[in-house]
Amino acid sequence: LRAVPFDLATLETRGTPVPVIPKVVTTPFGAADAVVAGDGTLAYVSGGDVTGANALRTLVWVDRQGRETPIAAPPRAYAYPRLSPDGTRVAVSANDQADDIWLWDLGRTTLTRVTFDTGSDDDPVWTPDGRRLVFDSQRTTARNIFWQAADGTGAVERLTDSPNAQWATAV
Repeated sequence: LRAVPFDLATLETRGTPVPVIPKVVTTPFGAADAVVAGDGTLAYVSGGDVTGANALRTLVWVDRQGRETPIAAPPRAYAYPRLSPDGTRVAVSANDQADDIWLWDLGRTTLTRVTFDTGSDDDPVWTPDGRRLVFDSQRTTARNIFWQAADGTGAVERLTDSPNAQWATAV
């Protein structure tokens, strides 16, 4: 994972990219499994040597000096970690067993399953108010977009109905 100075006024990079984290797991599409919170906190899935969708991974916090602090979540096949808007929870795909979305509560140090469908649920994205998670799922023949209350209550609602595969990337 590399960083480069960026000028918001001109939407241009300034300077040369520098390595920040040498080994970050990447998705099958080449994106880094990392997220930056509004306060500049970086969360990422450590990897590099780790291969395969079911490889065990550990969630970590990284400060601005590059120091890692492991999160107490048990090692699993984590992918696509997303920090909640209030910074208290991490939504993450667990690509093992049932391929579902899970929440790690940073204050309570608990891991809670949010989705329970037999289809693969991936790519959780928080709504700006932190009350819902948007995600993609292969519950039907094609991967479509769904959402659910972040606390796991209520029914999952389908947001798109397309024969084409779709992925949740942002709200």
